[in-house]
Amino acid sequence: MRLIKNSGYTLASSVLGGLFFFFVNALVARHLGAEGFGAYTFVLAFLSFFFMLANIGMDSVIVRELARNWNAKDSIIGGAVMLRTLFSLAAMILSVALIRVLNYSEFIQYGVLLVALTLLTNSLVSLWWSVFQARFEMKWYALTNLSGRAGILALTIFFILQKQGVLWLLAVHTLAGIVQLIIVWVLAAKRITFTLKFDKERILFLLRESWPLALAGLFISLYYRVDVFMLSFWRPQQDIGYYAAVYTITEAPAMISVALNASLYPLLSQLHTVKNKFQQYSAWSVKAMMVLALPMAIGTTILAQPVINVVYGQAYTASVPVLQVLIWAGGIIMTNVIIASMLNALGAQKITTTATGFNLMLNAALNLYAIPRYGIMGAAATTVATELVCGLMMWYALYKKNYQIIHYSWLRCVFAAILMGAVVYTIKSLQLPIVIIVGMLSYAIFLFLLKGITAADINIFHRIWRMK
Repeated sequence: MRLIKNSGYTLASSVLGGLFFFFVNALVARHLGAEGFGAYTFVLAFLSFFFMLANIGMDSVIVRELARNWNAKDSIIGGAVMLRTLFSLAAMILSVALIRVLNYSEFIQYGVLLVALTLLTNSLVSLWWSVFQARFEMKWYALTNLSGRAGILALTIFFILQKQGVLWLLAVHTLAGIVQLIIVWVLAAKRITFTLKFDKERILFLLRESWPLALAGLFISLYYRVDVFMLSFWRPQQDIGYYAAVYTITEAPAMISVALNASLYPLLSQLHTVKNKFQQYSAWSVKAMMVLALPMAIGTTILAQPVINVVYGQAYTASVPVLQVLIWAGGIIMTNVIIASMLNALGAQKITTTATGFNLMLNAALNLYAIPRYGIMGAAATTVATELVCGLMMWYALYKKNYQIIHYSWLRCVFAAILMGAVVYTIKSLQLPIVIIVGMLSYAIFLFLLKGITAADINIFHRIWRMK
């Protein structure tokens, strides 16, 4: 039951936080227009490259080590605080210096300078989230995550009503980050008794264990944002705005897998030596993501035009074909998050590093060809292709370790999603909310009739629910 409760907290937080994030981007996109939204997005995307340097890939290591040995919390938390502060300061300096060396406009440089402090605040907030995660106290993660997202939304609305421009809307992230850090630190101090202990051996251990994940995280950051970075060289700022508008929609469903993973990962870390249970819970989680991702991708492909019109207005019609392609990457990411978590829980983080590094190079190579020729559509197709390759590489690594997470019975779920797509296509001319509701109901019916959800799935769910 503890896992389900924590998944409930993280799912609720992720869904509500995702909605806040969604509304922020929709409001900013409508307020600034495609060109202004492109500049806004580029600054945030550029700084995201440096977050893994600030974070140094330590989240999973902290969760794993605290879950296995809570008595060592003082040295683990103390070492993490020191390392993250130092690396965050280095990331801030490097980001500001690099944007100047690359000779972007002064406007973009001011934007980066304005938001760079979030590298420190977000890194330290993430540290305490990892502590809450290790203790299965995800309600506090949920509370602080939502407070930060709500703060960004409220400040964004305020500055939009004041008719402020890009720089003021970027400053929102810095202000909200400072407030969120204060809240989470005070809460942690009240909930957890600890003393910051700086132990040399522990610090070196954390560095040794984290660097593969830091490298993998850097690869992932580059991988997910290199398309925006490369678009800035070959396409106008307006195209970045169209592309970023789609990212806002396709990233939202990934919050579901992140929510499940936040509660699942500590459990997998504890069960890494109990192969049968480890495989059962992992396979169940991957299937759960597939059951959700398939109808989402099929439905969004069919309904892309009305979705874009409702969220951004007809000014973003150029985003429609991009959404029809990129939504499939969002679906693949939902399963990839769980598979990567399995490898990390098994201590095989170097495999995820290799997979993401290879696909970063593949992504960059394909974008070098596709973006100059096909623009944002080329970038979208490249993202889907490389996400698929990355997932297959990680799945094969698990297969070689004798973990089977894919079953032919899952084809029933695929057929149910296809039938749902046929229903949605038939009624797509109706009002969007009606089409979505009918689509969801029809999918549930087809899953039941085709027995896409089996007794074994329900039994595993019950076992997880009863888990203390």
